Amino acid sequence: VNLLVAAQIKKSKLTQEQIAAVVDIPRTAIAMIISGKRDVTANELLTFCKLFSIAPNKLMKWNEESENEKSKSKV
Repeated sequence: VNLLVAAQIKKSKLTQEQIAAVVDIPRTAIAMIISGKRDVTANELLTFCKLFSIAPNKLMKWNEESENEKSKSKV
């Protein structure tokens, strides 16, 4: 989930400052999410979904598919 949120942030035409204001977290937290140094909370996830017009279940499905692919590659 964090990777998809980070990808959406990078792809967005909004600045980190603008995204941080909408999500109500510091800009440094946005930078940490992008770099993989910070996880997204459930409330933040919902706000990111609204901001980027992504259904939460799509994020979860994407995450499950990614995990399944990782598991298959380890076998």
